[in-house]
Amino acid sequence: MSKNKKRNQSLLQLGLFSGVLVLLNVLGNIFFTQIDLTEEKRYTLTKTTVDLVKNLDEPVFVRVLLEGEFPAGFKRLQRATREKLDDFRKQGGGFLSAEPLIQYEFADPNAGTAEEINLRREEFRKEGLTPTLFRLKDTEGTEEKYIFPYAVFSYKGRQVTVNLLENQPGYNQDEVLGNSINLLEYKFASAIQKLRLDQKQVIAFTA
Repeated sequence: MSKNKKRNQSLLQLGLFSGVLVLLNVLGNIFFTQIDLTEEKRYTLTKTTVDLVKNLDEPVFVRVLLEGEFPAGFKRLQRATREKLDDFRKQGGGFLSAEPLIQYEFADPNAGTAEEINLRREEFRKEGLTPTLFRLKDTEGTEEKYIFPYAVFSYKGRQVTVNLLENQPGYNQDEVLGNSINLLEYKFASAIQKLRLDQKQVIAFTA
C-alpha cells in the first residue's frame, strides 16, 4: 500500500473517531450524561466521588444560600455550584429518577420582610455562617447586601454546612472565586462522606 493511501486511511480513521466523540457528546447532553472533551476534565467527577454518590442508601438534600442578585463574580460561583450539583445528581439517579440520591434547592437569604431577614441572619450567626458584604449598583444608586456563600447538606437527620467561598489572603477576587469553584467537588464529596460516617445527630461544619 502506498504512503498516500496509508496517510488517507489514518486521516479518515481520525476523522471518524472525532466524529464519534462529538456525536456521543451531543447524545450525552440530551440524556444528561456529560462527556468531557477538555484536557482539564473540569466537568468530570472523579471515580471516588461517583462511587460515593452511587453507594448512598437515602437521598442527600442540599440547600444552597446563593439565590438572588449578585455581582458577576458571585453569579459565576452560583452557576458553577448549580452545575456541580447537577453532576452529582446525574450520578445519583439523574433528573428522570423518581427520587434522585442528590436533591437541591437554591434559597435567597435576603428575601422577605426586614424582620424576617433579620431573624434569618441571627439564626445564621448562631450557626457560624459569616456573610460577605457587597455593593450592588443600579440606576437608583448603590445598595448594600449580604451574601451567605454556604450550602447545607442534610442526610438522615444530620447536617453539614459547606463554605463555598475559599478566601485566601493575597489573592484577588477572581482568583478567590476560581479557587472556590475548583474546590466544589472536593467540598461536596467531603460533606457527604462526613454525613455517611457520622452516626449521631450532630451539626458539622466544613470550611
